[in-house]
Amino acid sequence: MNHLTDYSALLWVRLGGGRGQAAREGASGPGEWVFTFDDGPEPGPTQAVADALEAAGGRGTFFVIGEKVRREPALARELVARGHRVENHSMSHARCSRLGLKAFLAELNDSKKLIEDVTGAEVRWFRPPFGALRRGQVDAVVGAGMRVAFWNVNPKDWMGAGAAILAGRLERARAKRPLVVMHDRLQSVGPALRLFFERRDDVRAVVLD
Repeated sequence: MNHLTDYSALLWVRLGGGRGQAAREGASGPGEWVFTFDDGPEPGPTQAVADALEAAGGRGTFFVIGEKVRREPALARELVARGHRVENHSMSHARCSRLGLKAFLAELNDSKKLIEDVTGAEVRWFRPPFGALRRGQVDAVVGAGMRVAFWNVNPKDWMGAGAAILAGRLERARAKRPLVVMHDRLQSVGPALRLFFERRDDVRAVVLD
């Protein structure tokens, strides 16, 4: 597999997920890309990502960790006030596929409630850390009032590549209806987005809907 391979779609098939329970592609409008960011909010890098998106006239979807929202409530509220979407990436970044039902529901529901209480915005999406779910957990996500968010473009920023390399990987993405996963805890992501948007002025970043 190369760095842009979408293994999450294959995983979804194995999980037996039904139509309407998950997103594996982004928006359908011409030039529209959905950029999503995991593992925040992180003071500094998160604002840099939001600034880069807004400078290009776009907005992003931030999958936040509940424990970090508890530490940085003002930053979570700031994202919503700036027009970005804040969604659920679990309470503690646990690998959900290893959890029993009670622990999994706590990861889902505790983080959802905290994010909604802090930001005043409805949480509609859940992205499992590492993309890791197992059969039966999909129904729990839907039962908690959310859908599962996967992706079809993954430049693997977490492996340590610099901004120029990441921007190049995004440029080479050929996914239909791109749904990008990146990590706003990393210093490289904001600059990578700025480079990408400078080179691809035909791309508009929209939120996951």
